[in-house]
Parts: sequence; structure tokens; C-alpha cells
Amino acid sequence: MGTANLGAAALGSGAQSLLLTKHREVSRSCSTLGRNWVRSHRPGATSQQVNFPSRNHVHATSQQSLLVDFPSPRHVHASVGGAHEAGEQHQAHVGIDGGDGGVWTVPPVQHDVGVTLIVLVGGWVWVRIFDFLTKRKYLGQKLSRKMVHITSGLLFAACWPFYSSFPWAQYLAALVPVSNGIRLLVYGLGLLKDEGLVKSVSREGDPRELLRGPLYYVVVLVFSTVLFWRDSPVGVMALAMMCGGDGIADIVGRRFGSSKLPYNSGKSWAGSIAMFLFGFLVSYGCLWYFSLMGFYELDTKGTLLRLAVVSLAATVVESLPISTKLDDNVTVPLTTVIVGMLLFPSDANVFGLPNLM
Repeated sequence: MGTANLGAAALGSGAQSLLLTKHREVSRSCSTLGRNWVRSHRPGATSQQVNFPSRNHVHATSQQSLLVDFPSPRHVHASVGGAHEAGEQHQAHVGIDGGDGGVWTVPPVQHDVGVTLIVLVGGWVWVRIFDFLTKRKYLGQKLSRKMVHITSGLLFAACWPFYSSFPWAQYLAALVPVSNGIRLLVYGLGLLKDEGLVKSVSREGDPRELLRGPLYYVVVLVFSTVLFWRDSPVGVMALAMMCGGDGIADIVGRRFGSSKLPYNSGKSWAGSIAMFLFGFLVSYGCLWYFSLMGFYELDTKGTLLRLAVVSLAATVVESLPISTKLDDNVTVPLTTVIVGMLLFPSDANVFGLPNLM
């Protein structure tokens, strides 16, 4: 049994985070696992010891910060020493002040269920706000629909870092768009009526429209959550292109789209330019957000170049006449996933996280 002594000190009374430094090679073993073993204790108290499996490696001498997040992102400072072989275990001492001077620990499943309920309620309230604005004529029906399209998926993805790293977390998160999909089916099939909902997410106010674009939208959210989750830049880009790129392109195209594309009279140069620019910017903003949370290591130059190619591919496909037969909520994220998987391989870097080189 090898032992790693991680000394932690709270950053002042009521601090919710610590700064943890580890030897570079140790971070390879515990960066992803680290989000599972961080616990809290009052400042100055003996921190808890939790075993985590190691890998066969030799410690380097360089040190750097490691972002961990149990149950949400925390910065923790520690020092680790000694070499170990595969199959051995290290013991980690990590602590976070609960703010009340005492020890606190939230069971991961209860935490994830709580986050899911909060996101569900928040999403319902968010759509109802646009329902209200549409009914009161503060927003036009088309603008309201696009604002829901742009913001809902991005806000949902922004909540992903608040889940724990246990396997069930992404499936609990997926319950949010699944529940919205069930609601769209119920109202789209006419089993129940909700005029405000229909006006806020449909083009012409026809309940059957809920079974097309809006339903495809939540299906993409489900697949991005279950198949990719926050550890994959590809899933994040797919959502960003669909929400930010395609959503803003429609608004710009309707307002400034007098000059149509020569091969598709239903699309404009203004809309396509907006699709490329905002798809690119929103995608990079999302990747930066998740890198800030510690899920990626973001190489700016390499990421920008490859992201520009992804955005261009999504823009070209969105502009094609096939959009009359296939919904943009399908073609845009699908194109992003295909091109993104080619350009952003999930090679592990020194943190064991997706490499955005």
C-alpha cells in the first residue's frame, strides 16, 4: 500500500473551495476519479481518507493545479509524493469548509436528484416566462419561439457541471429533456391543450408542429447528454451549433435576409453568415466554460481552427435545400457530431480528459 499525504487548508471562513496542487503524473490517475473522492471538513480538522485506484506510472516532479468537483467543481491544494505500481492504492486527504464550521457531506445520488429537480422546475419556469411574454404581446410568436430555442439547450448544458461524476448522473440529467419530450408528445397529439406552450415553441400555432422541430430539439438534447455528456467537446458543440448557430441564423435571416442564396431561395446570405459566426462563437464559449470547469484542456489556436471547420460544415449543410425535407434540428447537430469526431479525437491528455489540441 503506497500512501500519498495530501495536506489541505481552507481559504478562509466559509470558503467553498481549496486549491489543490498535485504532482503531474498523479493527476493523471485521479483527475477524473478526483471528482468522486473530494469530501469536506472544518478548517484545521483531520481530513477524511478515501482510497482511489492508481495506474502504473512514476511521479514527475512538476506540480500544477487540479480541478475537482464533488459534487460540483472545487479547487483543492495538496501535495503528493512517492512512486507506486499498478494495483496499489493511494490515500487522499482533501477537505472543503462547509461554511458553518462543521462537517458536511452530500450523498451523490441525492445531490444529482436535487439538481435534476431544480433544472426541471427552472426549465418549466423559463418556458412559462416566454409564454407570458407572448400572450401579453411583449414578444412576437416567432421571436419567442427562437429565444426558447436558443436559450433552453444552452442553459441546460450549463447545468451539467453541477452534477456529480458518478455513472448515473448523466441519465438523471437526461430526464430533463425526456420529460419535455413527453410533454411535447402529449400536447402535440392533442391529449391536453396548452395554448401558451404551443405559441411559444411553434411557427404557426399548430399543436402538431410540436411533434417536429421542437421534438427533434429535445431528442438531440437527450442524445447529447447520454452519448457525449460534459466530458466530450463534440456533444457540447452539437448543442451550441443547434441552439446558438441555427437559432440566431433564423432571427438574422428573417430580419436582414433579402439577399437569398443562389441554390436555396429559402435561405439568405445574412442568415448563413450569422450561422457561421454565432455557431463558432457560441461553441467556443461553451468549450471555454467547460474547460474552466476542468473537463477539457483548451488549446486556443488548435481549437479555434478546428472549430471554424466544424462551424463551416454545419453552415453549409444548414444552407442546402435538404432543409425542406430534413429539419435543421437534425442536420445541424448531426453534421457537427460527424465533423467534430473527426477533428476532435478523444485522445487522453495528461489529465485523462478529452484533448482539444
